[in-house]
Amino acid sequence: HHQQTYDETSSCDTLRRFVLDLSLEVGEWDQALDILTKFPNVMSEETLWTSVLINYMSRGPQSKTTLKSLYRAVQFNKEVYVLLVGDRLLEHDEVERCRVK
Repeated sequence: HHQQTYDETSSCDTLRRFVLDLSLEVGEWDQALDILTKFPNVMSEETLWTSVLINYMSRGPQSKTTLKSLYRAVQFNKEVYVLLVGDRLLEHDEVERCRVK
């Protein structure tokens, strides 16, 4: 008889991703943003770029939060920007303009 170990972190992460996916699918941007901000230490490429989308849709393209999330995501992986926008890579000075102090 093999006893299974309960991993709370894994279960919570699975539930969070499920609710986040549902929120994104139905366009509940504020709810998605609320879910994402409850887990600020999760720094995966998927989470960073999802944060950009959620902030853009809920707060607009010029909000400080949107620009901060874009800056973090671009620092992690610039190539995703090209895939999303279909344009060239951002130059260093363009990336720095996204940085909000």
